[in-house]
Amino acid sequence: MVVCPRLFTPEEGGVGAMERKLFDELVRSLKEAALISNAFANGGASRNVGHVEQTLSGSSPMKLLDLKNRIEAVGWNTNALEYAPALLEKINRLKSTNKYSALLRQLSSANEEGDLLGRVLEVNFADCFESKGINLQYGAKQGGNGDVDFMWQLDCLQIYIELKQIGQDRDTRNSIHTQLCASNIYEISLGDGLKDIVRLQRDLIQKASTKKFSASLSNNTINLVAIDVSALQLGGVDVDDCLLAAGGNALVSGYGHELVGVFEDPTQMALNSQQCNWMKDVNSVAVGEPHPRSYIHGALFLFREPRDTRALSFNLQQVIVWNPALGTDRQRREICSSLKTVIPFKSKPMKPRTIGND
Repeated sequence: MVVCPRLFTPEEGGVGAMERKLFDELVRSLKEAALISNAFANGGASRNVGHVEQTLSGSSPMKLLDLKNRIEAVGWNTNALEYAPALLEKINRLKSTNKYSALLRQLSSANEEGDLLGRVLEVNFADCFESKGINLQYGAKQGGNGDVDFMWQLDCLQIYIELKQIGQDRDTRNSIHTQLCASNIYEISLGDGLKDIVRLQRDLIQKASTKKFSASLSNNTINLVAIDVSALQLGGVDVDDCLLAAGGNALVSGYGHELVGVFEDPTQMALNSQQCNWMKDVNSVAVGEPHPRSYIHGALFLFREPRDTRALSFNLQQVIVWNPALGTDRQRREICSSLKTVIPFKSKPMKPRTIGND
């Protein structure tokens, strides 16, 4: 159970300096968001936004004021602005490589919170590599209509990585909002991990779209789907949930047998009725489409620190789950060895062999 401290109004007795400061900051934040919303509605913010877009897409380093204007344009305030200098350093490092103009253009035109969060994740992810002198290609093609977010050339391997940022689900956010409006306090249960596993599986399958990835593999191609899970369960997502979503019960014993992992092969399993329903309702693709287990080599789960969604500059840790049907142990060891120098493991490193044998 997570409980949010009550927010006092100044009229109530016994209000201390800390409570008054919190209340004033909340009121100021709400006013800032309202002013920004009104400015966009009246067209008053268009000039500043256009200037930010021009600055981001140009060749000169971005200025702090321009980045703050972009952050404020989506309604964020003091907490997010505190991270602007650190994010600016990463943006300008990417900008200096002359390889990320498309990413920075998308960042400059992000007018909604979800869009900005996705672009910020890509900036932080790319900077993990570029800050260590490791090159990435942004917007890589595999022959489909769409682009895969990144391609990392590791010796003879071409590693394609598609990123996804998962936010807290709408029902939970709405529940918190309703409770706060009623009583300035909220509580939620973090016990239903199965709902998050459903979301993880569906997002893994959706991001593995054949509009971006090719289902025809070459020996030197490695396909990964990377998912930032930091916002799930208000930052309390269990690593076991990630292992279950991708690898299934073979990776986490004692959980039960009602699901099938994305990389588990149901044709090699004696499915019970619950697993059959799971395959039909969750772990499935459109008719005529190949299942991701036939062309996605692994799932890379990312964890931010700090976990707050307003922390626009953050460090990353990772847990990777491999598909045993694709690639070799040697390829997995090579990738794990290099990746951990860029993004550290979240916990004890997993063995390259995860489910079954090569």
